[in-house]
Amino acid sequence: MPKNPKFNLDYQYALYLKRIKLDEATMHEEQKRQLKQAFYGACGQLLVLFRDDVAALSEREAVGILESLHKQTVAFWENELRNLK
Repeated sequence: MPKNPKFNLDYQYALYLKRIKLDEATMHEEQKRQLKQAFYGACGQLLVLFRDDVAALSEREAVGILESLHKQTVAFWENELRNLK
C-alpha cells in the first residue's frame, strides 16, 4: 500500500464522491456497490490503457493522449451538466 494516500484508490474514490456530491450514508446498498464497481472498473481500464498502449508511445505522443483523454472527460461532464438543466 502506498504511503501517500493520493495513490490509494479508496482515497481517490472518496474524493470522487465528494466531487459529485454523493454521500454513501444516503445511498442504497446496491447503488453504493454498483458505483464503486464502475469507479474501479474505469480505473482498471485506464491502467491497462496506460500500461499497454500509452507506455509504448513517445513522451510527446503520450502527453497528447493524456490531454485528449482529459478533454474528453471534461466534455462528457459539461454535456451531463447541460442535460440536467
